[in-house]
Amino acid sequence: MRAVCVLCLLACSLCPACAFHDVYYTGMQCMRCNASYYCPGRDRILCPENSLSHGADIASGIDDCVCIAGYLRTGDVCVHGEAGAGYYKDGMFVSCATNKRTYVERPGSADLCVCVPGFRTNALGVCVECPHGSYSAAANSTECLDCPALSSHVVMGSSNVTDCVCNPGAYMPSQRIR
Repeated sequence: MRAVCVLCLLACSLCPACAFHDVYYTGMQCMRCNASYYCPGRDRILCPENSLSHGADIASGIDDCVCIAGYLRTGDVCVHGEAGAGYYKDGMFVSCATNKRTYVERPGSADLCVCVPGFRTNALGVCVECPHGSYSAAANSTECLDCPALSSHVVMGSSNVTDCVCNPGAYMPSQRIR
């Protein structure tokens, strides 16, 4: 949508930057841009879908329209951010901390970065690798699970119980007897 200055060039030139003259408003006065628009050259133009301008006093170009959380800026559009190694803030990709990733569509904050399997989250929110003889199969775990009785492993950061093998002198009931 555009409200363009067409009544007279003089009225339009009186509007300061980041303001526009609305031809649908009967008075000859300038109006401030709001958070959904940017106002270059005395026009009011809607920001691209999934973006807002930071403020009425600075939104004079499309670059002042910033993607909402969870969206990535590609050219003049904001596209859906994907789950993965980071999140999307102000139209930019931001990496998660070490051993963290996102698992949701349109991740829009660092809070959505969680520890990957094989790690547990400590009280400070830091990912700690599961020690020998334990594993963590789920993302965002707060604890590492011990291997089943009479089994262990030497893998650090294990994410699967199948890393646990029977200790010498023990066997799995599912194994065939020879």
